[in-house]
Amino acid sequence: MPVSSRLHCAHLWKRRSVLVSSAVLMWVGVAVPVYASVTPGTKVTASSSDLKLNIQANGVPDTVTCGQVTDTFVVTSKDSAKATIPPPTADDCTDALEPDQPDASDELKTNDKNGNWKLEAAEFGSGGCTEGRVLGLEIPREGAALTSALLSSCEGILAPSGPLLLTGKYDPSAGTLKLKNALVPIRGSCCTYKSPALLSVTITFNPNLGPVPPFAS
Repeated sequence: MPVSSRLHCAHLWKRRSVLVSSAVLMWVGVAVPVYASVTPGTKVTASSSDLKLNIQANGVPDTVTCGQVTDTFVVTSKDSAKATIPPPTADDCTDALEPDQPDASDELKTNDKNGNWKLEAAEFGSGGCTEGRVLGLEIPREGAALTSALLSSCEGILAPSGPLLLTGKYDPSAGTLKLKNALVPIRGSCCTYKSPALLSVTITFNPNLGPVPPFAS
C-alpha cells in the first residue's frame, strides 16, 4: 500500500478511535459487503474468560473480573451488518479488593427489557484502506447491572441513559473481538459510581464468523 494510503488509513482510524473513546453512541463505520464464512442457521457461541471492569464506587477504585462469559445465537439470512443476540451470561465474577474472602463474589446480570443486544459489523477505510476491521457490541439501555462485594447493597447500572455501542478490533482469521478500556457509562442505584467504567474483554466466536459483514453468506 502506498505511503499516502497508509497515512490516510491512519488518519481515518485515529479520527474514529477518538469518537469511540468519547462514548459516542452512533455507529460511524462504513459497511463493506464481503462473503462470510457461516451459513444461515449456524449456531455460534461467543465466549470470554478475561472480562475486566474497572470501577470506582463511593470513591474507592476496584476491578471486577469475570472468568466465564458466554452467549449463543443463531445466524439468520437477515443478518447483514447487524445481528440480534440474547443477553450474555457472566459467571465466576470476583472482586479485586477482597479476592480471598468467601463473600467476595460479584454478580454481573444482563437483560433485554429495554431492547435487544446486538453485534454490528463494519469496515473502515476508503481509497485502498483494508485495515481497521471492527465489530461492535451494542448494550441496550440499562442492559446490565453490577453488584460488587464491595457494595453489595448497591447496583451499578450500565448504559443507564440509552443504548451503548462498544467497538473494538475484530480479527476475522482468529474470530476474536477485543475491547480495551472501552468507556461504559454507569450509575449507582443508591451509591455513587464514577462514570464511565472501563471495560476490557476478548470475545472468541465458535465457529469463526469470518470476514463480516455480512454475518450470513
